[in-house]
Amino acid sequence: MRTLFLKGPFRSILQSPYFYPSLAVPVGVFLAVFLRAVDVLAPAGSLPALEFPAANVRTLFGGVAGAMITATAVLFWVRSALVQLAASQLSPRVLSLYMHDRFQQASTGFLLGVFTYLVIALLELPGEPNAVAPLLSTLLGAVLAIVALLSIIVAITTGVYATRLSHVLARLADETVAQVEEVFPEREAEQRTSEDIPPAPAEAVPVFARTHGWLQRAHSQELLDALPRGAEFWLEARVGLYLTEGAVVGRLLLPEDAASAESAGGDGEDVVASQGSPAVGGPDPASLLQDALQIETTRSLRRDLTFGIRELVDIGLSALAPGTKDTTAAFEVILQLGTVLREIMLRKLPPVVIRGEEGRTVYRTAELEHAEYVNLCFQQIRLYGSQYPSIANVLLNTFGMLQDQLRSTGLPEHAAPLRRQAALVLEGVKQAPLLEADRERVYRVARWYGFDASDADPLKQPASDPPQGVEEIAALSMGPGAS
Repeated sequence: MRTLFLKGPFRSILQSPYFYPSLAVPVGVFLAVFLRAVDVLAPAGSLPALEFPAANVRTLFGGVAGAMITATAVLFWVRSALVQLAASQLSPRVLSLYMHDRFQQASTGFLLGVFTYLVIALLELPGEPNAVAPLLSTLLGAVLAIVALLSIIVAITTGVYATRLSHVLARLADETVAQVEEVFPEREAEQRTSEDIPPAPAEAVPVFARTHGWLQRAHSQELLDALPRGAEFWLEARVGLYLTEGAVVGRLLLPEDAASAESAGGDGEDVVASQGSPAVGGPDPASLLQDALQIETTRSLRRDLTFGIRELVDIGLSALAPGTKDTTAAFEVILQLGTVLREIMLRKLPPVVIRGEEGRTVYRTAELEHAEYVNLCFQQIRLYGSQYPSIANVLLNTFGMLQDQLRSTGLPEHAAPLRRQAALVLEGVKQAPLLEADRERVYRVARWYGFDASDADPLKQPASDPPQGVEEIAALSMGPGAS
């Protein structure tokens, strides 16, 4: 369920890992009450072969309910151990991925709903010694108890599979791509002409962060709504940056009449109110801007695109650490980063100058460009991966394929940062202590995509180079086993 159209506390509640499991409680209560009402309406003794003594059903349901508490605790313990293992081997930041696992939430909610149903059904059992238990309620309780046992086994098995590297990387990449599609909804069909941001004038007043944490929301429309008529705001932070309390997040320039009204008293306050700022005693525009900037103590992939990229990069760096050197994991990380970066490079970045009604303007001065996204994805992995021929081949292959796609879609200007990173990879390969044969294998992949292996300067690289053979290049770029 997408909750992107919601904001404020409602969005936080819907995205909480406890929201969906909690829905199972009223469902369990409703089923127990509804079936009990049906049993009351049904004629007694209609199915004598399926009549069960209430005392036996009470013993059964009580034992199952108690066993479910133990089984649920064991399930949580197993999942916690698996998550801790994945966090230590991959990255501590993947914990958020498991917290929002829909299957985990569904299995927990089902067990909670079954437990609730059994408790209500126990309370509704007749207390007479020779009483007969309600038929439908008893049958459903027995079926739910068996299914709950199976669901525990499935949940543990699924948890084991969920810790696989390929599964974790695919989920991170898919959620990051979904965030890219939200932040950059438009495909770019031609070169973008961006409007230059003027510098903030000296008379612009600073707007400070109210608290410390990660900036997780800075919607342009909300910032425009917080401005009085004719005001301009230079936002000097972006989503994903950490802010300390009292840090300058932007600068506000009020129109001359509003500024003079604020400095004056009495009638001047009415002028400010008529221009869209609050009335006397209400918050000033700077306070409204602070309200529009959502700062949280933790980062969330569902609000912070760069956090998803950061998680993938961290897994790649962990794989290339001196004590690990898991080049296969790094190889898979690079492929997933290429998938994410492709979506970014083919899309139009949001405007950095946003103009609203009545002269309101927001300048987003800290937003990333395409080149900065390329660096964010591959800068650190390239530093550690250039010493491995297999990783260098995969990096060059990823840069080359992205470059070819950009050229084919009419966006060759976006390929410049890719060529720059490719040149840095080749420079790192030249300085790495490698055998000449290993270095030549990397150069063949570089020449296939037009990267000059003899010069690290991307401005001096030729536009194309005769191919060496598709099969050969594919074999060189297929991963660690190829080297």
